[in-house]
Amino acid sequence: EGRTVAAPAAHPAQLLHLAATQDLAQLAKGLIVLLFELPLARAEDLADLRLLVGAQIERTNFQLEGCLGGSRRYKEGYCHQCTQHNAHKKLVRFSPRATLQGSRRQVQKPPPMPTLFTRIIAGEIPGRFVWKDEHSVAFMSIHPLNPGHTLVVPRQEVDHWLDLTPELAQHLMLVSQCVGKALQNAYQPVKIGLMIAGLEVPHTHLHVVPVYEAHDLDFARANTSATADELDRSAVEVRDALRVLGYYQVSD
Repeated sequence: EGRTVAAPAAHPAQLLHLAATQDLAQLAKGLIVLLFELPLARAEDLADLRLLVGAQIERTNFQLEGCLGGSRRYKEGYCHQCTQHNAHKKLVRFSPRATLQGSRRQVQKPPPMPTLFTRIIAGEIPGRFVWKDEHSVAFMSIHPLNPGHTLVVPRQEVDHWLDLTPELAQHLMLVSQCVGKALQNAYQPVKIGLMIAGLEVPHTHLHVVPVYEAHDLDFARANTSATADELDRSAVEVRDALRVLGYYQVSD
């Protein structure tokens, strides 16, 4: 209980050099000293250092005997609080998620980026909308399998359709059916195809497509060079067909 753990004095620049050389043992010892002996004036250095080396230590699952019990002083292998209470001896796993005791700062994960469809719904990216309601929207695919190819998308970001609530799943199916009836009237296809793939954008969406033959649902045959005029014309045709059916959710 009274043994002394020797650790070299360290400066952030030295630790950065050690991180670059992947000398994890020296890096961990130096980090302990830095955490418990440097004054609070170096708090910014501590935060910057942890951002750079934390992930490397996390990857190797490096464990070092010590304590982060609440004091910045490192004494005889234990902090002052532990010397008093003879407790808290444990293995500490240094992690990018750990809070630095000296700076009391904790790195927060950045919020996830909005999906392409969320940005279209928000108006950040142009979209040719044909339907809008409280829970979902529908707009024209820019790579249509056939003229009239429409995407029905929930406003809520849900990656996999299996994770939709029963109520939202039912609503999306109802909207797809309304759009499908409009497509049937506008284009008179053999069938209206309905498909969920979800490999292109991590945001659930239903493809509603006029189908004349089985190959019409093959994404390899999508029209990737559809012009703006062609897409605009399809959007007008779908909106007009929806209005004829009496749907007030039609959107320009």
